[in-house]
Amino acid sequence: MPRPSRNRAIVFYALYDKVYRADLLQHAWHLVKSNRGAPGKTCVSFADIEAEEGVEQFLAELAAEVRMGYSSFRRRLSGR
Repeated sequence: MPRPSRNRAIVFYALYDKVYRADLLQHAWHLVKSNRGAPGKTCVSFADIEAEEGVEQFLAELAAEVRMGYSSFRRRLSGR
């Protein structure tokens, strides 16, 4: 079996399912918010998300998009 450190595809596959776990997304949300994370390219702030759709709904939609595929996730982050 190839060593994961030598094969990036194996490392990515091993971590990919952790990216959209609800508990990890919730934890990441709290870390970024407590660190005063800035809005990205879409200019959507924490306050916007909390007021418009709610954190749980936002994270659930994000998890579903990540599950559908990495390209969908990249489109959301880039605002396309």
